[in-house]
Amino acid sequence: MRKRYSCSDASFIVAFLCVFQPRLISCLSATCDSATENKGENTCDTVTASKSSPKSYDTDDTKAKGEPTDFHSDTCALYLGKSSIPNAGVGIYTSIGYEKGDKIGEGELLVPITEWEEDMTTVYSTFYDWLIYDVQWSGTVDQRFYYDSAYEPSLFYPGFGAQINCHMGLNNVHHDEPEINSTGLHRARDPGAGAFTYWHNMPNLATRKIRAGEELFTSYGENWFDDRDMDDIPFSAHYRKADTAVEAAAKSFRHDLWKDKSEDEKADAWNLVLKKEKHPRVLSALPKSHTDIDEATRLGTARFSLGGELSFRTQEWFDANAICMDTLFTKKSTIPQAGRGGFLKRPLTEGSIVMPVPLLQLDRNVFVVPNTYQKISGKAQLLMNYALGHDDSEVFLLPYNALVNFINHGNSAGDNAKANVKLRWSESFNRAELIDLDVKELLESSFGLIMELVALRDLEEGEELFLDYGSQWEEAWEQHMDDWTPLPNSESYQSAEELIHLEKNIRTEEEQQMKPYPENIQTACMFYHTEDTDYDIRPLTADELKEENFEGPANLYLANWTKPNNDCLRYCKILSRYTEEESGEKFFYNVEVLPQTTNLHDDCYHTDEEKLFVDKIPEHAVTIVDEVLTRDHHLVNAFRHPIGLPDELLPTKWRGRYAKTEEDETNKESDDEKKEE
Repeated sequence: MRKRYSCSDASFIVAFLCVFQPRLISCLSATCDSATENKGENTCDTVTASKSSPKSYDTDDTKAKGEPTDFHSDTCALYLGKSSIPNAGVGIYTSIGYEKGDKIGEGELLVPITEWEEDMTTVYSTFYDWLIYDVQWSGTVDQRFYYDSAYEPSLFYPGFGAQINCHMGLNNVHHDEPEINSTGLHRARDPGAGAFTYWHNMPNLATRKIRAGEELFTSYGENWFDDRDMDDIPFSAHYRKADTAVEAAAKSFRHDLWKDKSEDEKADAWNLVLKKEKHPRVLSALPKSHTDIDEATRLGTARFSLGGELSFRTQEWFDANAICMDTLFTKKSTIPQAGRGGFLKRPLTEGSIVMPVPLLQLDRNVFVVPNTYQKISGKAQLLMNYALGHDDSEVFLLPYNALVNFINHGNSAGDNAKANVKLRWSESFNRAELIDLDVKELLESSFGLIMELVALRDLEEGEELFLDYGSQWEEAWEQHMDDWTPLPNSESYQSAEELIHLEKNIRTEEEQQMKPYPENIQTACMFYHTEDTDYDIRPLTADELKEENFEGPANLYLANWTKPNNDCLRYCKILSRYTEEESGEKFFYNVEVLPQTTNLHDDCYHTDEEKLFVDKIPEHAVTIVDEVLTRDHHLVNAFRHPIGLPDELLPTKWRGRYAKTEEDETNKESDDEKKEE
């Protein structure tokens, strides 16, 4: 029987515990002075742990766009396979190494989600939880998104944004800013305007050196776990604390005090440490057995949590257990009005798997814009154009492998057949039990649906891929092309990105009097209030109050822009533009920062009773943006239609549409009336 140790009779365990758990074993403080000095905080002062082992934590200091290291190589660089994180489903691995700052894979597309309520559940309260919430991203991905939506912006970020798992101690991938362009389409002449997302080529960059065979991880942010009550998932700080503990424990076990102690005594000592650890995230990061302390010290607790070296996959493992994802690149499609297309990096033989197609199962009704707002932004989300649907089912399937979403329609019948790939259910990765669920059970389930894209014939390198979207989609597109006419005032529209490309300088208020911007354009600048921002403050005079229509006392704030202010893209009036020869900047701007009307975070606001002027804003922090709800994907005449899900791929239990009752219609009419009010 193992001996029970107490504070009074185990001087050797006291010495051990005081070395690496000094602030958690308060009951031992009275006897710690035999091992180390007590600092009077009812704890034991720690002996400095070894810092020799390199650790990977959630670090992210990559700023510049990287260059691809393996573009059009004969070797597949990215694979989809079972994640090294237990119970996390599938993940993405790299078969080649990357240096910090390298670009990984192809750039991703981003699909804005038009959110009309502060809480979307008030609109879609009758539907199931929207699975896309687990993979959608906020507007912080690119602050221009804050000028897209009526409420707090969100976006669908497939590919790396949806498929990569998060390990807060090993994250190794970060994104940079996407590009925005329409591939030359204009709302005044092109029926395809607004039918696809203009946000594309979001680069994914290595935030540290990445080994070949390593799983890729990106940070979801601590709030993602907090919002889901995942209280035992360690963050980077918890892994650091766990590393300190195991390093000190390993050192203690090598101490002369432990030289002759049994394994049972060591186990008891370590178990007492685990028992005394009160933080569930730190406890999850610590090894559960004392026999693993040396290995956890060598690898770091973050890597140890995944099985150490076993978490690095070999090429043999990829060949046997994974599917290549690195098969396509993107450029402008060969089909008019289609935007960008997906092109093959390497030749494939007939029947080969082109790439896996993981899917989100969603209620088709969440793709519809509420009636109240259809006059502003059309009847359906842009997201609908990327989803698979069937007339005889309430289920939509949304692919979240980004490159699949670049593949355009091609008819599979007749002399002019263009389709060269098709979809099928994956036998290797699909969660087959989901196929046998009814609609309600399916929509309440988590991830796991996976199809595969398969070559219908031998395919050549550089060939554009085409998938048959179905006869209904084709008829809808042809009807759209026949019926389409531009909306009034379309000729005058210019996007912010187009104007920035044409003229680099942002126009001042005086210049805009002579040459105004189009109605959809607003000037904006970066200004984030910090505690160190130095303001000159004075009350507004009576004349100024009258001019600004302020009813009560108000203050005028003056500040000079500094680097810490480089956040919060806000509406600004551009008062002047000037140069300073000694600086590296070409131009500086003097601006008035306007009270914000979009959904930036709280630190980006100031009240209507404050006049805020900022000088010396560098040119990289001043820009123009499209007004809210004016981009092409908000056009009420933009094409919307789901991709057809082939009849043979629709499981029997997913068939059938909801029968709307009289009560449903009454409730819907009541909700619509309330929203109009």
